[in-house]
Amino acid sequence: MSVKKPNIVFITIDSLRADFVGIYNKNEKNTPFLDAFAQKSLVFTNAIAPANPTFFCYCSIMTGTLPFAFGNYLGIPNNKKIKTIAEVLKSSGYNTYAFLADSPALYSMYGYDRGFDVYDDGYEDSSKIYHAFLEFLFRLREKTPEVMINIGESIHTLLKATFLSPNHAVKGDKLNQKVIQFLGTNKKEPFFLWLHYMDNHLPYFGGLNKNFFRSKNLIQRITNKFIFYKELAPSLRRMRTKNKKTTEIFKEAYRSSIKNTDAYVGSVIQSLKNTYPNTVFIVTSDHGEAFMDHGVVGHGALSLYNELIRIPLLIHLPSEKSKIIAETVSLISIAKTIAGSAGITTPQFKGNDLISDQKFSTDNNISCILYKCLSPNIHLGILDNETEIKGYNKLWSFTTPNEKYILEKDGEIEEYYHLSSDPFEKKNLMNDTREKNIKIIKSLRKIIGKR
Repeated sequence: MSVKKPNIVFITIDSLRADFVGIYNKNEKNTPFLDAFAQKSLVFTNAIAPANPTFFCYCSIMTGTLPFAFGNYLGIPNNKKIKTIAEVLKSSGYNTYAFLADSPALYSMYGYDRGFDVYDDGYEDSSKIYHAFLEFLFRLREKTPEVMINIGESIHTLLKATFLSPNHAVKGDKLNQKVIQFLGTNKKEPFFLWLHYMDNHLPYFGGLNKNFFRSKNLIQRITNKFIFYKELAPSLRRMRTKNKKTTEIFKEAYRSSIKNTDAYVGSVIQSLKNTYPNTVFIVTSDHGEAFMDHGVVGHGALSLYNELIRIPLLIHLPSEKSKIIAETVSLISIAKTIAGSAGITTPQFKGNDLISDQKFSTDNNISCILYKCLSPNIHLGILDNETEIKGYNKLWSFTTPNEKYILEKDGEIEEYYHLSSDPFEKKNLMNDTREKNIKIIKSLRKIIGKR
């Protein structure tokens, strides 16, 4: 008798940093559902993103390839030799659906719809007024004096706080509603379902009205919210906050939005588990978030420190098997893992099947960004409908549970950290020959030499 193939639900939470999730940091209380869910899941304590930001990370995730394998594309190039995990599953009898909360980096124009029977990128539900004004501000920054930019951003803030709903994307509860309604009338199994949540993405509006400084009195909450709105635009433009107080306010806004996201993810998982018990759930993020840990705020492609590349990763099987996996694994392995869950052998995907493999290849240790390619540059590429960013060098890292080696190909940057004793990557040991692990340094240089 043939074994029934499981449904596979892939849930991605944009900008969710690992150490803001309770299972990874007991001092954080933002994710009660995920913390409980982890008790019946495979928990990867050292999972990393292969690239950053969203524009570049998902190409590796969906195609199971090392970052920038096809050039510096904002998405998946139109090349028939490239196969996505959705295409592989569809050709093996899966029904393939994607519902996304309006991330401009994941619009169908960038090739992420390949292989999906239904690809709802959220654009039709987005605030067109918000996007139009945002595009206007990006254009303004190119040719306008600072004073005029400040005026424009003040107008933007006023509109957000008064006339416009402060939702820059589709809210998680609306996304859940769309998914449940769709599956209610499309009961074909097995299915592969990708859900992408944007509630805790910058500018962290998701929890401002519900969770923001709930332990403070009303005057304190109003004051902190005023500071948040006032400092938001200039902080994002400079990619750094004004002072420590502003940073803490940003962190609290981030925590507040994570709490909302955790509830939304919990709701949809519980509903799907009740209806489809034979389902594999994979929950992760595409990158983390910086809060002046190394002088920047947000997640522009600036560095490869752990606040930006270390992310949560939970895999929940129908058997509810639980296990802690401490080896370094990368989202590059997601495609092979999903294929393995469907009983498909996929030599074209890099990485490993994280469920069945006992040892993991060095593909899991690699991350890469376009060095000095700041977020505004990439945003303008999106607005101009360009698909490839040119003129930037690459910055690489090799991460293990205890070490991190960072190298810019032409030698402008070279850093080495002992994560076991220096988890926040503050002490560069590159010039201390006694401390360096030559093996991982040689491994990364060998990989870079082939690219």
